[in-house]
Amino acid sequence: MRIDPDRVFRDFMLDVFGDVCAAQWRARAEEFRAARPRPGDYLGASTVEDRREQWRRLTAIAEACEARARFIAAGHVEFPEVEAFRLSEAA
Repeated sequence: MRIDPDRVFRDFMLDVFGDVCAAQWRARAEEFRAARPRPGDYLGASTVEDRREQWRRLTAIAEACEARARFIAAGHVEFPEVEAFRLSEAA
């Protein structure tokens, strides 16, 4: 069995790319969590209900970012260019 070093390198780079993308989505989720209103924050003209809605919205966005990170980490492709590259490699 002959090992193709170019193929090994390409596969490695695709794995790294996926890991980096997943890490970026996890970091983005943390940014949205950090942006949520906290007790003691200045309310300004907003109401408590406005802040609750903002907290729910930012939490939902953070959860969506986490879901995308899990999707990518599981080996699913996020970008069509990468999928096209993988398909061309399989041919």
